[in-house]
Amino acid sequence: MFHGGRNPDGGLITLQESQLTGYPTDVPVKSYDFQAPLGEYGQERESLRKLKLIHYFLNDFGSILAPRSRALLKEFRPARRTLAFLASRPVPQVAMVLSS
Repeated sequence: MFHGGRNPDGGLITLQESQLTGYPTDVPVKSYDFQAPLGEYGQERESLRKLKLIHYFLNDFGSILAPRSRALLKEFRPARRTLAFLASRPVPQVAMVLSS
């Protein structure tokens, strides 16, 4: 998570994820900041300053580190199993047996 957030006020429910609602961990009801580089209210953290350096570096040298080239197909051939092809096929009959 890059930017922390806050769950809105609800009527009868909250958006809280907890063990009671089937999630593996308990998280706060309102704030879900999780020490993000930008806090819930936009406060800048030390991790944001470190990420900025990495982003500046990648912006300047990314094309050298990971050059990219375009690969174009010479001829486009659509897949054989188009909707028209599938619609023309007979539908297999499936039987289901339920027992108690």
